[in-house]
Amino acid sequence: MGGESGIGKSTLLAQKTELWHGEGHMVMFYRGSALNQTDIASKFLRDCALKLNYLEEFLSLTDNLFSTSNRNCYLIIDALNEYSGSINDLIKSVENIVAQSSNYSWFKVIVSIRDSAYSRTLAKFGEIAPDQYFKVEEEKAGEKISSNVVRLKPVAKNSTEQLFNAYRNFKWKDSGVLDDEGIYKYRPLTNFSELDSNGTTIELLRNPLMTRLILQSFHRSKLPSQLKNDEAMRLYLDNIIIEKTNESAGFPERLKLLSLLVRELDKQNSERLERDALIKMDSFKSYIINTQKDSPYIQLLELGVLMEEWEKDDCFVRFSFDRFLEFMLAELHFSKVNDAKDVMKLFNRIAEFKILQGAVEMIVLRFCNNDQTEVLIEISDLADNETQEIQKLSAEMIANILFSLAIENYVQFESVIKRFPENPGNTDLEILIILVDKFYTTGNFDFFSLAMEIAQKEATLLNNKKILSDLLLFDAQLDTLQGRYTQAKEKFDFIINEKKAIEDFYGLCNLYIKMGELEYHQRNYNESLNCFLLGLELSKQNKFIKLQANIINDIGVVYNSQNKKDKVEKLYLESLEIRKQLGDKKGIGESLSNLGFLYSEQGKFQESEKLYLESLEIRKQLGDKLGTSYVLLNLGGLYKKQGKIDEAERLFLESLDFRKQLGDKKGTGIVLFYLGELYMGQGEFEEAENFYQESLEIRRKLGDKKGISIVLNKLANIYEERGKIDEVARLHQESLEIRRKLGDKKGIALSLNSLGILNFENGEIEIARILYSEALLLNIELNDNLEIFGSIHRLFSLMKDSEREQYYTLAKSLINESTKPNQQSQMANIELMYYCLSNKKIETSIIQEKIQYILLQKEKSTIKKIDNLPIESFYLAALKLNEIGEKDLVKMVADEAIKMIGDQRSIRKTYFQDILLKTVQDDI
Repeated sequence: MGGESGIGKSTLLAQKTELWHGEGHMVMFYRGSALNQTDIASKFLRDCALKLNYLEEFLSLTDNLFSTSNRNCYLIIDALNEYSGSINDLIKSVENIVAQSSNYSWFKVIVSIRDSAYSRTLAKFGEIAPDQYFKVEEEKAGEKISSNVVRLKPVAKNSTEQLFNAYRNFKWKDSGVLDDEGIYKYRPLTNFSELDSNGTTIELLRNPLMTRLILQSFHRSKLPSQLKNDEAMRLYLDNIIIEKTNESAGFPERLKLLSLLVRELDKQNSERLERDALIKMDSFKSYIINTQKDSPYIQLLELGVLMEEWEKDDCFVRFSFDRFLEFMLAELHFSKVNDAKDVMKLFNRIAEFKILQGAVEMIVLRFCNNDQTEVLIEISDLADNETQEIQKLSAEMIANILFSLAIENYVQFESVIKRFPENPGNTDLEILIILVDKFYTTGNFDFFSLAMEIAQKEATLLNNKKILSDLLLFDAQLDTLQGRYTQAKEKFDFIINEKKAIEDFYGLCNLYIKMGELEYHQRNYNESLNCFLLGLELSKQNKFIKLQANIINDIGVVYNSQNKKDKVEKLYLESLEIRKQLGDKKGIGESLSNLGFLYSEQGKFQESEKLYLESLEIRKQLGDKLGTSYVLLNLGGLYKKQGKIDEAERLFLESLDFRKQLGDKKGTGIVLFYLGELYMGQGEFEEAENFYQESLEIRRKLGDKKGISIVLNKLANIYEERGKIDEVARLHQESLEIRRKLGDKKGIALSLNSLGILNFENGEIEIARILYSEALLLNIELNDNLEIFGSIHRLFSLMKDSEREQYYTLAKSLINESTKPNQQSQMANIELMYYCLSNKKIETSIIQEKIQYILLQKEKSTIKKIDNLPIESFYLAALKLNEIGEKDLVKMVADEAIKMIGDQRSIRKTYFQDILLKTVQDDI
C-alpha cells in the first residue's frame, strides 16, 4: 500500500487489525522502525513461538487448520520505509514470503511504504508474482486502471471531499480464489456531515479517519452543525486530545506535547519543525523517543492531529490542520493580550508567521463575544500608523468579524460601525469598502445601506473623492440589480467624469466593466462588448494585467451569449494563461469554471467535469466559499444534464449550505431556483413549487426584478402542469409587465409566447395571434434565430397569406448545416403547414412523405412541449385528408397526434379524439 506520509495508511491498517482480531483471524503486525532484521519469515516463526526453521513448514502443517476453520493469517508490515537497514533487502525478503505462500489463499501479506521512499528503491514489489498482489481500481478519463500498489492522496494536498471519496471508494478485498485479484471496498460507516445521536460531533470525531476529515472540512469548507471555530476546536481538544471520559493518565500527555510544540513553533515563527531536532531537545525527548503504543507522539500521529512531512530523507513534524494550530496559538497568547496594542504586536509578526493571522482573529472574536467590541475601533485607529500590509490585514480581519456580527448580532454591529466617523482614518475606509462589497455580493441590502451611509460620511470627512466615486459605483450596481437602469446609467456617466478628473484609471477600468455588465444584463450584447473593449484598451495602456484577464474573460461571456462559440474558447484560454502567469488562483478557478461551462454546453461532459473539479479544488484550497458554491452549482448542472439526478441534488444542496452559511441571500435565491428546476424535471411539482416560492420570496425582498420575472414564468409552468390555469395567466402577465418596465426584449418575447400559447389553447385565437406577432418581431429585432423558428412555428397557421409567404421564406433562409435538431423539426412542421394552407391541389403522397419526415425529425429532437410539437401541422393535414376522403390516413395522423399530446392541454385534442372515436364506431 503506497502513498505519502499523513494520509492514513497506518490508521487503515490499525482498524483492519482490530477488525480481523475480533473476527478470530491471526494477525502479526510489525512496524518498519521496530524491525532489526531482514529475515521476516524467521522473525514471524520465532514470534509465534514455533520451533520451525522454514515458513513452508508452518504453511503445510497449518493448512488444514486454517482452510477448514475459514480463518486467515495476516502478516502486516507497516511503514516499511522506516526500517533502519537495507529497504531493498527487506523488499526481497517479503517477495520470498509471497512466493512461498502463493498456494495458500488463507495466508495474507500486507506491506505499506511511503511513495517517495519506494521510488528510490532498486527492488520493487510485484516482479515475482504480480497477480498475487492486492490491487486498487481507479477511473481515469473513463477507463478503469488497476495498480498493484494502492495510492491514497495526502491530507494536506487535496480538498476534503476528494480525500473522503478517496477513502470511501478505495477497493480492496480478500479473494478466496487464487487467480482472482483481491478487491475490497473500504467505506467509512458514517456520512461526511452526520452528527451522533446527541446532536454533536464527539462520536464522529472519535474515528481517527473522520477526525482528519472534519478538521480538514472546517479548514476548507464547512463544519457539521455549523459550530463556531472556538466551540469546534475546544470540543476537539477536550474530547479527543484530553479525552475527559477516559481516566487513563496517558491522554493528558498529548496536551503537554502539543503545548510544548506550539510554543516552539511560535518561538521559531514556523509551521513545522524537523523531527530529529525535536528529539534532541530535552523537553521533547520523553514524548517522542518512546515508540510504543502509549507514546503521546504516536497517539497524536494516529489521531491525525500531527503529521510527518517528508522532504527527501528529512522528516518534519507539523499540525495536520491549520485551524487547530491557529486555535492552539490563540490559547497560547490569549492570556497575554489585554488590549488593542497587544493585538497589534501580534499583527506585526504576521509577515514572518502567517498562521498567526487566524489566531489573532480568534483572540479578537473572543473580545467581541465578551461585549468588548470597542477593541475593533481601537485596532483600526492603531493600524493607521502601521505599514500598508498591516493596514490591509487589520481591515480584512475587522471586516470579517463585523460581517459575522451583522448576521448574528445586529445591535453590536450597528454600535461599532456608527463609531467609525468619530476618528476617521484610512483603515476605517478600507473596512467599510470591504463590508459594502460583501453586503452587496451576498444580497444583505439592509446592512449594505447602513455601511454605505457610514462609508460616504467618512469618505466625505477625509475628502477622499476616489472612495466616494467607488461607493457611488456600488449604488449604481444596486440600481442595475433592481431594474433602475436609467438611474444606473446616470450615475455611471457622473462617475466617468469623476474618475477622469482624479486620474483614477484603475477605477475607470472597473467602471467600464460594470457598465458592460449592465448592458449584458439587458441583453444589449453589442453595447456590452463596446464597454468591455474600452476597459481592455485602458487596462493595456496602464498595464493593469489582472484587469486585462478579467475583461478578456468577460468578452468571452458576451460572445458565448451571441453564439460565437469559435471565439469563446480562445478568449477563456487567453484569460486563463494570463492568470496562471500572475499566479492569480482565484482567477484561475473562475477561468476553469467558465471553460467547464462552455464544454458542458458543447456536450463535452468529460472535459467539463475535469475542469469543474480542478476549479473546485482551487476554490476550496483558497477557502473561497462563494466561489466553491458557484462551482458546485455548475457541476450539479452538468450532472443533471447527464441524468445523474442524485449527484446533482447533493451538489445543489451543498451549494445552498454554503450560501446560507455566508448569509448570501441573493445566492440562496439562485440555488433554490436551480433546485426547483431539478425537481420540475423529475415531475415532482409540489417540491419544485416550494423551491420556486422560496426563491421568489427572496428575490422580491431584494428587489431583483429580472429574477422575479424568471421565477414567475417557472411557477406558471408548474401551475399549468397542475391544472391551475387562472394562476398561470396571472403569473405570466405579472412577468410580462416587469419585463416591459425593464426593457428586457428577450424576456418580453418569452412572456408573450407563453401568454400566446395559453390564449391559443383556451380558444382565444385572435389574442394569441397578436401576442405571437409581437414576440416574432422582437425575436427578429434581437436576431435570435432559435426563437425566430419557434415564433414562426406558433404563428404560422394564424397568419394572413401575404405574411405567411414572407415568414416561410425567412424560415427557409435560416436553415443551414449548423441548424439544431429542434429547429429542423419545427421547420418540417412549417413545411407541412405551408403545403396544406397553399392553394395547390393536395396530393396524398406528398402529405404522407412530409408526415414521415416530421416524425423522423421529431425523433432526433428534444421537443416535448405542446407549442413545439407538430400538433397544428397534423391538424391542418387531417382537415385536408378528410376533405379528399383519405379516412385511414386521417386516423393514422390523429393517432400520432394523440400520442404526442398525451396529458397536455390542446385545443385540437377533442378533434383528434372524435376522429378516433368515429373510427371505432364505424368498426363496430
